[in-house]
Amino acid sequence: MRYLVGTLLALACGAACAGRAPWEEYDKLVKSAQTLKSEGPTLFGDSVNLYTGATSFAATDVSIPGNFPIPVALGRRFSNGTDARNRPFGDWDWDVPYVSGTFSSAEGWVLGPSPLSSTANRCSSPTSVATARPPSVKIQSSTPIRAPAVEPWEYWSGYRMSVPGGDQELLLATAETRPRPTDGGTYPWVTNKHWHLSCLPSLQSGQAGEGFLARSPDGTRYRFDWMVVRQSDDLLKPVTADGKVLQRPVPRDEIRLYPTRIEDRFGNWVAYQWSGAQLQSITSSDGRQLSFTWESANGYDRVSKVTTDTGREWRYGYSAYSQLTSVVLPDNSSWSIDFHALWGSPYYSNDMDPAIPGGQTHLQDKALTCSWMRALVPLTRSASITHPSGARGEFVFQTVRHGRQNVPLDCMFPPDMSARPQPDYEPTEDAYTAMVPARFDVLAIRSKSVTGPGLPGYTWTYDYTTPVGSWEGTCGGCATTKTTTVASPGGERTVNTYGVVFNENEGQLLQVDTYAGSALLRSATTTYLSNAAAPHQAFADRMGQNPQIRMDSFSSERQRPQTGGSIQQDGVRFDTANETFDEFAKVTRIGQSNTLGYTRTDSTEYYNDKSLWVVGQTAKQTNVNTGVIVSRTDYHAASALPLRTYANEKLQQTLGYHPDGTLATLTDGRNLTATVSDWKRGTPQTVTFHDGAQKRAVVDGNGWLTSLIDENGYATGYGYDAMGRINRITPPAGDEVAWNATSAVFEQVGTDEYGLGAGHWRQVSTTGNYRKTVFFDALWRPVAEQEDDAADNAGTLRWSAKRYDHDGREVFASYPRNPHVDGWVNFSDAGLKGNHTVYDVLDRPIRNLQDAQGGQLTRVTDYLPGFRRLTTDARGTKTVESFQVYGQPSYDQPAIVEAAVDSADAARTTIVRDVLGNTKQIVRGPGG
Repeated sequence: MRYLVGTLLALACGAACAGRAPWEEYDKLVKSAQTLKSEGPTLFGDSVNLYTGATSFAATDVSIPGNFPIPVALGRRFSNGTDARNRPFGDWDWDVPYVSGTFSSAEGWVLGPSPLSSTANRCSSPTSVATARPPSVKIQSSTPIRAPAVEPWEYWSGYRMSVPGGDQELLLATAETRPRPTDGGTYPWVTNKHWHLSCLPSLQSGQAGEGFLARSPDGTRYRFDWMVVRQSDDLLKPVTADGKVLQRPVPRDEIRLYPTRIEDRFGNWVAYQWSGAQLQSITSSDGRQLSFTWESANGYDRVSKVTTDTGREWRYGYSAYSQLTSVVLPDNSSWSIDFHALWGSPYYSNDMDPAIPGGQTHLQDKALTCSWMRALVPLTRSASITHPSGARGEFVFQTVRHGRQNVPLDCMFPPDMSARPQPDYEPTEDAYTAMVPARFDVLAIRSKSVTGPGLPGYTWTYDYTTPVGSWEGTCGGCATTKTTTVASPGGERTVNTYGVVFNENEGQLLQVDTYAGSALLRSATTTYLSNAAAPHQAFADRMGQNPQIRMDSFSSERQRPQTGGSIQQDGVRFDTANETFDEFAKVTRIGQSNTLGYTRTDSTEYYNDKSLWVVGQTAKQTNVNTGVIVSRTDYHAASALPLRTYANEKLQQTLGYHPDGTLATLTDGRNLTATVSDWKRGTPQTVTFHDGAQKRAVVDGNGWLTSLIDENGYATGYGYDAMGRINRITPPAGDEVAWNATSAVFEQVGTDEYGLGAGHWRQVSTTGNYRKTVFFDALWRPVAEQEDDAADNAGTLRWSAKRYDHDGREVFASYPRNPHVDGWVNFSDAGLKGNHTVYDVLDRPIRNLQDAQGGQLTRVTDYLPGFRRLTTDARGTKTVESFQVYGQPSYDQPAIVEAAVDSADAARTTIVRDVLGNTKQIVRGPGG
């Protein structure tokens, strides 16, 4: 019973997943604090949208674990192409949920056709998309009586909700919207990811009007009822006056409704306390807390410090222009940020267009009528981030003009505000506005480089091909796709193909081709539900309507799940078909096959509690070929929590819960029950087994396990540094032997060591005279390690080295050596002896070289047509394997193994498996 599996992990994924009981995770809590997490190439938090090249950065500075999933955390994010300096972190925003829109500064967030008839009942008043928009407003003008109206579709970009899982557009619910919550509530707003929003009658921040109560698909409720207004960029409205084209401003504000409370279906909550636009604290019902300290500079309020309830601090530094430049962590290590070049620098031509009369118009790109745009210049901008590990990322950006195909044309002419209208005056097309744009500009990433102590330097490059754009009905033979090519440091090149046809395939990733140099190794295609097939599905074709008529309804309103995919690799085509979907557009039946002849079909049923709005939990998985129910989960009718889990229809475990949703009891298939209690920071501190024995833990306010007491009452103590890394282990007292404690220190080093430049990190652990030192490169990968007896360093020192490629794969591990005897070397010295591994661009090992006396022992792996693998060892002996596979390439299940090919010892082993991968028979005989 002490080694039960199931529970926490099973709660998330059902019986199909193997899991571990909470007390079996105690060792992981300790090991994870002892082991430094290696960072990959995205350690800077960068995320690239390969469809456009738009790049954002995100980091979570502090997160306090809790007894329920709603986070008490602080994240920050940056999107390039913005000039904002009035964010909570200067030019960086924070990762706090909100509902928002950009509105006229004069009118604010109100709805209605005109300011005189507008209402602040922004949630409940709309009865149609026309009544869900803000009012028309006037431009700023010295002659307001002649100032033309500016329609909402011009200055406003709809409503957006930013929540865990990404940004979503708010849609007005319609008769077609389904499914809906069945709790009897009214939900006038929805998203295409099945969030539903009802109305709150007032705002806690005191402004007029309503707020929103959003309900996520896991039953969590978000109260968006604190309004914060921040100045945004003006809209420049083209108008004509006395034969000239003028740009007149419409001042705008971004208005956000932030949450005051987030609550799950068990009554657990996280509260946000505000004072004006400043977030003062985040607290939770299980005792977590973050507090915020603010400062004012240059007219901007910004966060200067974040403090946990245990006293740990994160401090933020800014430039004179209110740009975030540093984040100092509790251990005084820091992020360094230099993003000043990403705003304020022009990337359009400043030359005047000689073809336009008056000489007052900048040079225009006239490739598409009614879509003239200011000509671009090949300017690049660079930004950099230095991670606390010492790794430095440099990012180079350039403006890329993207085109969309088959866009409906509705060309808008600038209004005339002359004292005497001139009906014969026709401005040039630089003043025209398209209702739906066919072209748009993005400050797109061109390259990324990672350098730092111990790194050879890695560079990725990005190239884009994109159409000019076209209007509906004008370009029947135009390209329907565009590509983004990413070249990686290891010689890998991926070509990503996206759709560009408006309301048909725009933004869909259609194909990914992977090359090694010029050789195509894999081609993967994806298909999506078509517009013609969408109305005939179990789910809604259109989840709602976006009141902003310029928005792309294809991505914001329509549900277009993947219907299948195909992979061409090693002469075999692997196919996956998503055959049926449920009302939430989740796949319920999937078929897999390939040209080798293997096929299988599987079905999935889901548990959807529409009253609690907890939807999409896996209830049953069945293999259609055999009729075997692979996994099944029963759920509590009152809480929608897993009650019983089964594997192949055999009961695995029965679960009981505390009122707050935490696990209380776990009964295994033998009817033996363990009781779990005293949860703190997501960890149970007391576990009572079926025989009365107990295992106990002590967890502090940071969520760190400070003491572990076994069934016999022996306690092991753990101490931590400011970042939660273990710095001391105290063994149990009372034994006949007084065992030594272990101490550890993780520190940044200001001098060179073993070829690692200044600024690298090392970890030194000592237990008595035993000493172990690990040296890390700038990605916190262990590249050198040494162990010795402190009383006899020269006689006991054992040193070894490792090297990695850009993807973090270990490509070299040296043999141990004593530098006092064998000589002092650097971790990167080419003369070191050991094991070398070479990988191809599909992450497959293709060569292993083992240094030996007299030369190298080489094992070569070749991947043959027919999805076979040929391994040739150092003696020249060849082994060929064939595999049982379905819709995805996999080397997990050999079907035929031909050993000692082309020799007298040739042998053939056939492994017969059923469709589920269970071995039924093994036949061995001579080869040939």
